[in-house]
Amino acid sequence: DTMILCSINPISMKVTMSSFARDSYVPITCYGGNSSKLNAARAVSRQCKIDTISKLVGVDIDYYAEVNFQGVVDIVDALGGIVVNSPVEFVGQSASTQRGHYTVWVPAGENVLLNGEQALAFARERHLFATGDFARQQHQQQVIEAIVRTIMRTRDINTFLNVLDAAGDNIQTNISVEQMTGF
Repeated sequence: DTMILCSINPISMKVTMSSFARDSYVPITCYGGNSSKLNAARAVSRQCKIDTISKLVGVDIDYYAEVNFQGVVDIVDALGGIVVNSPVEFVGQSASTQRGHYTVWVPAGENVLLNGEQALAFARERHLFATGDFARQQHQQQVIEAIVRTIMRTRDINTFLNVLDAAGDNIQTNISVEQMTGF
């Protein structure tokens, strides 16, 4: 559901995230350049999605990471929660594989501590916001930033290892553990 291109500047140590709307109508590389919704590229293969986004923005993509819903929940819980700014209070979807389980309360406010299920619900919600998918993209980036910020603030290798353990089979990536710790 989410496609975010991260660019890492090793000199300034800054990360730039660019979100792509899954329903963007773009030329799909594995369709011979014929256009379709961007998420159709992933339905074909991971490489089709990577190649399509790479061609779309004109940059080489060296690494990928795919995280499923349960991965978000487990990673956030391994960190003891994350802090975000939630503009509204709502009840959102859980990580259940069955659709339509609106059982997760997300409070409104600045610097709200969310557990894993709440963080996922916050990252998924779009219907409550006038800007729809754009709000969801902002929330997804906010969740990623909060996860990274929380890991970096702990400076505890055990926390990092707990996060890797929590991620388990919920993440597919071509980044090695050595590369991750180097980043």
